[in-house]
Amino acid sequence: MIAAGTSDEARSEVESLTIMPRGDRSETSASVRGQMVGMKNAGCSTAEVAANFGVHPNTVLKWVRRAREDEDLQSRERSGRPRCTNIEDDERMHQAILNEPLRAGGAAAVKRELMLGCSNETVRRRLRERGIFHRQPARKPFLTPEHKARRVRFAETYVDVPQTYWDLCIFSDEKTFSSDADGMVKLWRPTLTR
Repeated sequence: MIAAGTSDEARSEVESLTIMPRGDRSETSASVRGQMVGMKNAGCSTAEVAANFGVHPNTVLKWVRRAREDEDLQSRERSGRPRCTNIEDDERMHQAILNEPLRAGGAAAVKRELMLGCSNETVRRRLRERGIFHRQPARKPFLTPEHKARRVRFAETYVDVPQTYWDLCIFSDEKTFSSDADGMVKLWRPTLTR
Protein backbone atom coordinates (compact mmCIF):
# COMPACT_ATOMS: atom_id res chain seq x y z
CA MET A 1 0.00 0.00 0.00
CA ILE A 2 1.29 3.45 -0.91
CA ALA A 3 1.09 6.15 1.76
CA ALA A 4 -1.52 8.87 1.49
CA GLY A 5 -0.23 12.15 0.11
CA THR A 6 2.14 10.47 -2.32
CA SER A 7 2.30 12.34 -5.63
CA ASP A 8 0.75 10.73 -8.71
CA GLU A 9 4.14 10.62 -10.40
CA ALA A 10 5.76 8.78 -7.47
CA ARG A 11 2.73 6.48 -7.20
CA SER A 12 2.90 5.44 -10.86
CA GLU A 13 6.66 4.90 -10.60
CA VAL A 14 6.21 2.64 -7.56
CA GLU A 15 3.37 0.72 -9.20
CA SER A 16 5.50 0.12 -12.32
CA LEU A 17 8.05 -1.85 -10.29
CA THR A 18 7.40 -5.54 -10.61
CA ILE A 19 7.46 -8.01 -7.78
CA MET A 20 10.78 -9.78 -7.86
CA PRO A 21 10.80 -12.94 -5.72
CA ARG A 22 14.28 -13.91 -4.62
CA GLY A 23 14.43 -17.50 -3.45
CA ASP A 24 18.20 -17.59 -3.74
CA ARG A 25 20.60 -15.85 -1.39
CA SER A 26 22.44 -13.90 -4.05
CA GLU A 27 23.42 -10.30 -3.54
CA THR A 28 21.01 -7.59 -4.67
CA SER A 29 22.23 -5.47 -7.56
CA ALA A 30 22.86 -1.73 -7.23
CA SER A 31 19.81 -1.00 -9.39
CA VAL A 32 17.54 -3.10 -7.13
CA ARG A 33 18.98 -1.33 -4.10
CA GLY A 34 18.19 2.00 -5.72
CA GLN A 35 14.64 0.87 -6.46
CA MET A 36 14.19 -0.20 -2.81
CA VAL A 37 15.40 3.21 -1.61
CA GLY A 38 13.16 4.93 -4.18
CA MET A 39 10.07 3.01 -3.09
CA LYS A 40 10.79 3.79 0.55
CA ASN A 41 11.28 7.49 -0.25
CA ALA A 42 8.03 7.43 -2.25
CA GLY A 43 6.14 6.47 0.90
CA CYS A 44 5.97 2.70 0.83
CA SER A 45 6.39 0.86 4.11
CA THR A 46 9.48 -1.22 4.76
CA ALA A 47 7.39 -4.41 4.75
CA GLU A 48 5.88 -3.55 1.34
CA VAL A 49 9.28 -2.87 -0.20
CA ALA A 50 10.70 -6.07 1.29
CA ALA A 51 7.77 -8.13 0.00
CA ASN A 52 8.07 -6.53 -3.44
CA PHE A 53 11.71 -7.55 -3.82
CA GLY A 54 11.61 -10.79 -1.84
CA VAL A 55 14.13 -9.62 0.75
CA HIS A 56 14.11 -9.29 4.52
CA PRO A 57 12.93 -5.92 5.89
CA ASN A 58 16.35 -5.44 7.49
CA THR A 59 17.88 -5.48 4.00
CA VAL A 60 15.62 -2.61 2.96
CA LEU A 61 16.49 -0.63 6.11
CA LYS A 62 20.21 -1.23 5.55
CA TRP A 63 20.16 0.22 2.02
CA VAL A 64 17.94 3.15 3.01
CA ARG A 65 20.33 3.97 5.88
CA ARG A 66 23.38 3.63 3.60
CA ALA A 67 21.75 5.89 1.01
CA ARG A 68 21.16 8.55 3.69
CA GLU A 69 24.66 8.26 5.18
CA ASP A 70 26.90 8.34 2.14
CA GLU A 71 24.65 7.86 -0.91
CA ASP A 72 26.68 4.81 -1.92
CA LEU A 73 24.74 1.67 -2.78
CA GLN A 74 27.77 -0.38 -3.85
CA SER A 75 28.92 -3.41 -1.86
CA ARG A 76 31.71 -2.76 0.56
CA GLU A 77 34.88 -4.82 0.58
CA ARG A 78 34.39 -7.96 2.61
CA SER A 79 36.78 -9.57 5.00
CA GLY A 80 37.88 -13.10 4.46
CA ARG A 81 40.84 -15.11 3.41
CA PRO A 82 42.39 -13.90 0.16
CA ARG A 83 42.70 -16.30 -2.76
CA CYS A 84 45.94 -18.25 -2.68
CA THR A 85 46.08 -18.45 -6.49
CA ASN A 86 46.17 -15.62 -8.98
CA ILE A 87 44.67 -15.38 -12.46
CA GLU A 88 47.87 -16.72 -14.06
CA ASP A 89 47.87 -19.80 -11.80
CA ASP A 90 44.20 -20.42 -12.56
CA GLU A 91 44.91 -20.18 -16.29
CA ARG A 92 47.91 -22.52 -16.02
CA MET A 93 45.73 -25.12 -14.26
CA HIS A 94 43.07 -24.78 -16.93
CA GLN A 95 45.56 -25.15 -19.80
CA ALA A 96 47.27 -28.13 -18.16
CA ILE A 97 43.94 -29.97 -17.98
CA LEU A 98 42.93 -29.03 -21.52
CA ASN A 99 46.29 -30.30 -22.81
CA GLU A 100 46.12 -33.59 -20.91
CA PRO A 101 42.57 -34.47 -19.75
CA LEU A 102 43.49 -38.09 -18.91
CA ARG A 103 46.19 -36.97 -16.49
CA ALA A 104 46.71 -39.56 -13.75
CA GLY A 105 46.76 -38.44 -10.14
CA GLY A 106 43.96 -35.89 -10.24
CA ALA A 107 44.33 -32.52 -8.51
CA ALA A 108 47.46 -33.63 -6.63
CA ALA A 109 49.26 -34.28 -9.93
CA VAL A 110 48.26 -30.87 -11.32
CA LYS A 111 49.42 -29.15 -8.14
CA ARG A 112 52.72 -31.03 -8.14
CA GLU A 113 53.42 -30.47 -11.84
CA LEU A 114 52.69 -26.73 -11.71
CA MET A 115 54.38 -26.33 -8.29
CA LEU A 116 51.37 -24.55 -6.80
CA GLY A 117 51.36 -23.48 -3.17
CA CYS A 118 47.75 -24.39 -2.55
CA SER A 119 45.75 -27.43 -1.48
CA ASN A 120 44.42 -30.14 -3.77
CA GLU A 121 40.90 -28.94 -2.96
CA THR A 122 41.81 -25.44 -4.18
CA VAL A 123 42.92 -26.93 -7.52
CA ARG A 124 39.59 -28.79 -7.81
CA ARG A 125 37.67 -25.64 -6.83
CA ARG A 126 39.46 -23.47 -9.41
CA LEU A 127 38.77 -26.01 -12.16
CA ARG A 128 35.11 -26.33 -11.10
CA GLU A 129 34.83 -22.52 -11.33
CA ARG A 130 35.72 -22.94 -15.00
CA GLY A 131 33.22 -25.78 -15.45
CA ILE A 132 35.76 -28.63 -15.47
CA PHE A 133 35.20 -31.69 -13.29
CA HIS A 134 37.18 -34.88 -12.59
CA ARG A 135 34.93 -37.71 -13.69
CA GLN A 136 34.83 -41.27 -14.83
CA PRO A 137 34.86 -41.41 -18.65
CA ALA A 138 31.69 -42.23 -20.55
CA ARG A 139 31.10 -45.90 -21.16
CA LYS A 140 31.22 -47.41 -24.60
CA PRO A 141 27.89 -47.22 -26.41
CA PHE A 142 25.83 -50.35 -26.99
CA LEU A 143 25.77 -51.96 -30.40
CA THR A 144 23.61 -50.06 -32.84
CA PRO A 145 21.63 -51.74 -35.62
CA GLU A 146 24.41 -50.63 -38.02
CA HIS A 147 27.05 -52.36 -35.89
CA LYS A 148 24.98 -55.54 -35.83
CA ALA A 149 24.50 -55.45 -39.62
CA ARG A 150 28.27 -55.11 -40.15
CA ARG A 151 28.93 -58.11 -37.92
CA VAL A 152 26.44 -60.20 -39.89
CA ARG A 153 28.06 -59.10 -43.18
CA PHE A 154 31.48 -60.07 -41.80
CA ALA A 155 30.22 -63.52 -40.81
CA GLU A 156 28.55 -64.07 -44.17
CA THR A 157 31.71 -62.96 -46.02
CA TYR A 158 34.01 -65.38 -44.18
CA VAL A 159 31.66 -68.35 -43.65
CA ASP A 160 33.33 -70.47 -46.38
CA VAL A 161 36.97 -69.62 -45.54
CA PRO A 162 39.03 -72.79 -44.75
CA GLN A 163 40.07 -73.61 -41.19
CA THR A 164 43.75 -72.95 -41.96
CA TYR A 165 42.87 -69.26 -42.46
CA TRP A 166 41.29 -69.04 -39.01
CA ASP A 167 44.24 -70.85 -37.39
CA LEU A 168 46.29 -67.70 -38.09
CA CYS A 169 43.75 -65.30 -36.50
CA ILE A 170 43.41 -64.12 -32.92
CA PHE A 171 40.16 -62.63 -31.67
CA SER A 172 39.73 -60.43 -28.63
CA ASP A 173 36.60 -59.20 -26.92
CA GLU A 174 38.38 -55.98 -25.81
CA LYS A 175 38.21 -56.93 -22.13
CA THR A 176 40.91 -55.27 -20.05
CA PHE A 177 42.57 -57.44 -17.43
CA SER A 178 44.61 -55.41 -14.99
CA SER A 179 46.40 -55.74 -11.69
CA ASP A 180 45.46 -53.83 -8.56
CA ALA A 181 48.01 -51.19 -9.54
CA ASP A 182 45.68 -50.03 -12.30
CA GLY A 183 42.86 -48.07 -10.75
CA MET A 184 39.72 -46.57 -12.18
CA VAL A 185 40.56 -44.22 -15.03
CA LYS A 186 39.32 -40.68 -14.55
CA LEU A 187 39.55 -37.64 -16.74
CA TRP A 188 38.97 -33.90 -16.52
CA ARG A 189 36.06 -32.74 -18.65
CA PRO A 190 33.80 -29.71 -18.97
CA THR A 191 30.16 -30.23 -18.08
CA LEU A 192 27.96 -31.85 -20.76
CA THR A 193 30.88 -33.37 -22.68
CA ARG A 194 31.88 -37.01 -23.07
